[in-house]
Amino acid sequence: AEISRYISEILGFIPAYGGSIGDFDEAAANMAAADLKSGEYDAYGILNAVLDKGYLEIAKEYAPEIKCVLGRTGGIACAAVAFDSGDGVVLNAKNLRKISDFYNFAASYDLPVINLVNTLGLEQSLCEESGDLIRNAAEATYALSFIENAKISVVYGKAVGAGYSLFAAKSMGYDFCAAFADAKIALFDAPVGSEVEFSGQIKGSEDREKFLEIYAEETSNPIHAAEGGFIDDIIEPEFVRQYVISALQMNVR
Repeated sequence: AEISRYISEILGFIPAYGGSIGDFDEAAANMAAADLKSGEYDAYGILNAVLDKGYLEIAKEYAPEIKCVLGRTGGIACAAVAFDSGDGVVLNAKNLRKISDFYNFAASYDLPVINLVNTLGLEQSLCEESGDLIRNAAEATYALSFIENAKISVVYGKAVGAGYSLFAAKSMGYDFCAAFADAKIALFDAPVGSEVEFSGQIKGSEDREKFLEIYAEETSNPIHAAEGGFIDDIIEPEFVRQYVISALQMNVR
């Protein structure tokens, strides 16, 4: 009976089974997410702000730092992937496998995909890199290419290295990419990035923290990503729901 209910819940979000459009609550769709103003929130906080009530999390116990969710926003059924970590999720073989499988599911049932991004690059491990890590990253990229419906990405924390390339880069075919005003988008995380960017100046300097702050402010600031055309918009956190609904309404197929 429990399995039957679970299957019914899943089918309720799939267009082929009549689950594409739910009730549209215009007042709720236009309501600002006051809880996000503090700047202290996790993946569930973002999901609660973006999605309508009653979403369903898939494979909750496997790679729990990744939340794969079936839900609706503005009444439109969608598949959402939220990254849950204060400092950014490090991509490893397990969580990439979870994302890849979920993207394949979304592609199979023509669901639009929403990424809520707070992630770093690939895990630095010779064991992982020689095994499943690179293969699973490639499979996630491949699965993403088969999603023909709308693809939306919102960077609410960090999008660093492969974390940006896979889950927020316009070159991956995302229809709309946005970032919170306090997000970080960069090739490297701040400590490594400052060492690379200012290697000549840091050498012999006693004030390494100064260069870390410069890198974080000038290089990983989302304003620079927007100026370079790498993201479409910079948004205030409390208005994320309105932006996502508008992007879905314009791009959903």
